[in-house]
Amino acid sequence: MLIENNVLTVDGHTEELPRLATPGVVRVWKVPTEYRESGYFVSVQAAGKPMELPACAANEMQFVGEAELAPADDAALDQVKKEKLSQVLVASDAAMAALSSRYSEHEKLSWPKQEQEAKALQADPEAPAPLLRGIAATRGITLEALQAKVLANVGASEAATAFILGTQQKYEDEIAAATTIEEVQQVVPIFEMPE
Repeated sequence: MLIENNVLTVDGHTEELPRLATPGVVRVWKVPTEYRESGYFVSVQAAGKPMELPACAANEMQFVGEAELAPADDAALDQVKKEKLSQVLVASDAAMAALSSRYSEHEKLSWPKQEQEAKALQADPEAPAPLLRGIAATRGITLEALQAKVLANVGASEAATAFILGTQQKYEDEIAAATTIEEVQQVVPIFEMPE
């Protein structure tokens, strides 16, 4: 039984093995050709995963042997890239959530309407804007002051969103371009806006 370049050879039978990101164990049994056409059952057990056994009768199979399967460099790199990308997305989502964490859900739901009315008032000070007019009257501030606050908040939100999404995509590009595990590990997702 021999494993070279992720190919198993047993008594002239060859079989390409899966490329694992972590070390594994290959186990081989001779089995009836009715069960497996090749006459061999090959089990590849990745670290921490359950072992697969032939499903034919015990008296119909013969254990040939087992060997260690080293992780494939490209599979390990792919796995590390997936894990790092997940970290980036979690950090990006947390940064986006932090933008609006001090506002109620009802207020957040009103933001598109507030923006729409503020822009309509910017174009025509007599435009109907029942939501902003009601908020301004209840707060005891002028409609113009509220409109200015809404538009300033829209601008700040757009800038923060652009920063977070741009930073996320920059990290995604760095991960995609990485050719080694060390390069991937150097990507540290930080989403702090510059002052």
